[in-house]
Amino acid sequence: MKKILVVDDNEAILDMLKELLELNGFSVQLLSAGKVVLDTVIREQPDLVLLDVLLGRENGLSICREIKENPCTCNIPVMMMSALDRSLIATELAPDFFLAKPFDIRSLISEIRELAA
Repeated sequence: MKKILVVDDNEAILDMLKELLELNGFSVQLLSAGKVVLDTVIREQPDLVLLDVLLGRENGLSICREIKENPCTCNIPVMMMSALDRSLIATELAPDFFLAKPFDIRSLISEIRELAA
């Protein structure tokens, strides 16, 4: 079973994604704060990190950069999601996939299956 780490500061979105992903056969771990993401990714080694861009006081782009720069986590795919325009979040260490909110559930599951393969 593929393990997905979902990071979002919105509890309703976390709950919805957990239910949706579990119904589609994934093991899901949830985080609502960005401070512990890198430690969790190193410890848990998920098959994919689904990461919101805006995490209250945390910056999802910085967290993505930390994941991609760390030799222990750099090969773990990161899918970022946001209501912001993708061009506004272009970075040197970009996520493996960007998902615009609101998102189509079938597209989300399809992309997660492809990236977590």
